[in-house]
Amino acid sequence: MVRLALERYSFKVSSIEIDRLGPSYTVDTLLALVEGGAKEDSLFFILGMDALTDLHRWHQPQRLFELCTLVAVSRPAYSDFDLVSLDQFRPRASDQVVVVNGPSIRISGAEIRQRVARDLPITDWVPEKVEAYIYQHGLYREAGIE
Repeated sequence: MVRLALERYSFKVSSIEIDRLGPSYTVDTLLALVEGGAKEDSLFFILGMDALTDLHRWHQPQRLFELCTLVAVSRPAYSDFDLVSLDQFRPRASDQVVVVNGPSIRISGAEIRQRVARDLPITDWVPEKVEAYIYQHGLYREAGIE
């Protein structure tokens, strides 16, 4: 679905996390990319500001700053997150995060999955090809799927 969503852009899509056995940590994925074909690429890890608030709980979060540029996208109810709190586990981490402020869109992956499970439309919530893929493959049809 990521490939379908991004096919008109010049992003590279990797299946490293899907192909890996066992737990998949972001730091391991970034290391694999750096050690593999992305040695010369600039890596950007885009996450919602809500995920950034829990970054200290991630596996080796301080390493993320060495491997990529973190890009935090504003999310409803998280626009006032204090980036300085990141400095607790890595000095000057707050200076290394690129914050993208824009209109807050109240759409989440969990909500999209719940809408599909309840037979509610997701048109305009996901790209057309992604929507078609979800319905063609019967994804998220189990009640209460998160």
